[in-house]
Amino acid sequence: MKKILPLFSLLVGLTVWSNSAVGQCTPDPTYTAVGYYPNPLPDGCVGQPYNQVINFVFPNDTTIGGFTIPFTQFDLTSIANIPQGLIYACNANNCTYVPAPPAITRGCLLISGTPTLANAAPNDSVTINALAHTAAFNIPVVLKIGLKINAAPCGASSVESDLDSKINFAISPNPINGSTNVSFTLAKSQEVSVSVVDLNGRVMNEIQNGVMGSGYQQVNINSNLNLAAGVYYVKLNLPSSSYSKVVKIIKF
Repeated sequence: MKKILPLFSLLVGLTVWSNSAVGQCTPDPTYTAVGYYPNPLPDGCVGQPYNQVINFVFPNDTTIGGFTIPFTQFDLTSIANIPQGLIYACNANNCTYVPAPPAITRGCLLISGTPTLANAAPNDSVTINALAHTAAFNIPVVLKIGLKINAAPCGASSVESDLDSKINFAISPNPINGSTNVSFTLAKSQEVSVSVVDLNGRVMNEIQNGVMGSGYQQVNINSNLNLAAGVYYVKLNLPSSSYSKVVKIIKF
């Protein structure tokens, strides 16, 4: 059963889905190994926007009793204990994925929203129910993954101050092919940091770090600067608050 364990590990990462919303994300073709990315999921904070794309790769088969048995379908059937205030979507209809060997079977999820309640436990667990199908039998999987929602404050104010309430944080165009503009409005002169961060939290590029004046501001991001195609965060940090938006970089 060598390949069934990676499947179980993969399904731990499939923390949220919805049958009613489709196409909220696009699988990243750069991932080829069975699993889910990123691992683990980043923490959330009450009152602060949470946006997380999870890419996953399914196995095409498993080995049981010395026999290689192909998977015919993966169904993500239900989920419990979802943090309040978050919405979720698979990229596939009914959260069903059908392997087509030798091609790699990929999928993705977009988790977004603003958490309204901290976890009762330090790392509350989301309960996942899934079925891995073969031609002869189905394998039920019930697994849990920790998704920590911290109480405010979490290193930044959970409620925008009067000065920041009209920040008008925007990124256009998005998806990005070449360059994009990050715009925002400051009520006063202050320290501003703008950075591009990957889904594992690593800072890929620091675009701005210093004092900026009051009023409308715009910072340009050139996606050709050491950024591969994929999904990233653009983070805007102010002394009293922080903001983040999901962006997708495409290259032709």
